[in-house]
Amino acid sequence: MSLNGKAFFRFSEKANHNSALMPEIDAILKDSGVAISNIDCFSAVVGPGSFTGIRVGISTVSAFAFALSKPLISINSFEIMLHGNDYEAALIDAGHGNYYAGIRENGAIKPIFLEVSDVAAFNKRAIFRGETPYSAESFCSVLNEKAKGKEFSDALIPLYLRAPQAERTFGTFKR
Repeated sequence: MSLNGKAFFRFSEKANHNSALMPEIDAILKDSGVAISNIDCFSAVVGPGSFTGIRVGISTVSAFAFALSKPLISINSFEIMLHGNDYEAALIDAGHGNYYAGIRENGAIKPIFLEVSDVAAFNKRAIFRGETPYSAESFCSVLNEKAKGKEFSDALIPLYLRAPQAERTFGTFKR
């Protein structure tokens, strides 16, 4: 959370983020002295990342925004990674020799899915997750820029660059 230019955040090492999320939100609100009803807008990282983590974060933030009639701001992982630097691309290990990539293109960041053989084309022009500060401060900076530009969304849509493991293994569930 950002308040008057100061970022309030908590970091948890707990593996089960969905059980830690609400107590962490409560603690941030108490630490900052802000009532949730006084928050101007809500935001979450929409991906790429953990399928479950993305869904839990988006659902929670969307519920707050809906209940309080507040706007939403969508932020993807690449926007945070590329914030404040001149790298051409941001890469996140997607496992099995694949990468999620955010490529700067004409002032925008284009998300794509890469195989390991395609990564070499970026050479030293790319930054990998872990090499860049993926921080609450970067998130807040991106959020503040988008809020000033009134880049609000009606809904937060997960940024999935490939199907979840269950769908890749068992196929798409059809009713």
